[in-house]
Amino acid sequence: MGGGAWGTALAAMLAQRGRPVTLVCRRAEQAAAIADTRRNPAHLPELRLPDAVGVRHLGDEDALGGAGLVALAVPSRGAAEAAAWLAPRLPAGAGVLSLTRARPRQRPAAV
Repeated sequence: MGGGAWGTALAAMLAQRGRPVTLVCRRAEQAAAIADTRRNPAHLPELRLPDAVGVRHLGDEDALGGAGLVALAVPSRGAAEAAAWLAPRLPAGAGVLSLTRARPRQRPAAV
């Protein structure tokens, strides 16, 4: 879960290593654009996703399919919302891997 640069890069890497992967995006338009172009134009436009990467939207009833492991690759500010969405939809026996990260703080400009 997570259609940003982190989730997109992780999905590509896992697919290149032969793992079945579905990238689950929060916005339907983003999921459709990625599925159509095999690129994430908003976050990682230079990376072409392998054809083996499925792309779904959170609103898809079976977005998680029969996942054995769900990786949450979302910024920390959205982790609680993502976990709340995930909890009732987590396939039986599936594990959850949190890859939540905080955005780096902006350094003050040098004076």
